[in-house]
Amino acid sequence: MHTSQNAPKANKTYTQYLANPNINIMFLEPVESFQVIDDTYTLKPKCSRGYDDISTKWLKGTITLIHQLITHIVNQCFQTGVLPTQLKIANLIPIFKHYDNRFVKIFINYFNFILF
Repeated sequence: MHTSQNAPKANKTYTQYLANPNINIMFLEPVESFQVIDDTYTLKPKCSRGYDDISTKWLKGTITLIHQLITHIVNQCFQTGVLPTQLKIANLIPIFKHYDNRFVKIFINYFNFILF
C-alpha cells in the first residue's frame, strides 16, 4: 500500500514552486444600473418563487424601483469577493430523460441520506 507517509520528503515548500504568482487572475468590472435592468428584463416572467420568496414576474415589475440596491449589492460582492450565504442557495432538481430503476434507487437512497 502506498500512502503519503511512505512518500519521500520534499526539500521545497509549495511557494517555491510558484515562480511568478499572478494575483490578478480574475477581474470583475463594476456593474451599472442599466445592465441590472436590462438583464432582469431578459428573465422569463414566472410566478414560481425561489428560496427568497421572490418571483421573476415580481422582480421584473419592481426592478426600476430597486435596481440601485441590487447594483450596489452586486458591486460590493465583486469588490470584496464575499457572496452572502443567502445568495449561495440553489434548488437542484434531477430530470430523468428515461426511466431506469438503477438511477431511481440511487436517487432515493441519496435523498434519504440528505434527509437523515
